[in-house]
Amino acid sequence: MAYRARVFDLNGDRKYDLNEFALIYGAKLGEPVPQPIQEKFNGKSFGNGNHTYYNVMMWLVHKPLNELAEMDARITAYEKHYAAKAATSSAKK
Repeated sequence: MAYRARVFDLNGDRKYDLNEFALIYGAKLGEPVPQPIQEKFNGKSFGNGNHTYYNVMMWLVHKPLNELAEMDARITAYEKHYAAKAATSSAKK
């Protein structure tokens, strides 16, 4: 669970801004955040709107296995995308 939560904390500050939070819900990096995700972010989920690393990790503990499997697939795709991007940028150097 900690790994899943950590992957989406892009700046490593142990808190989630709207864009990091949206990634958890399957939004694509760089695309506008859909309204339902904005509403969740601004709502009372995650401990009264407290989007800390710990609260997200505890939220993940209680997710159904099928949702965690979908998240794992997104993490894998996300990691592959950035690994390919890093390889391309290092090859250009």
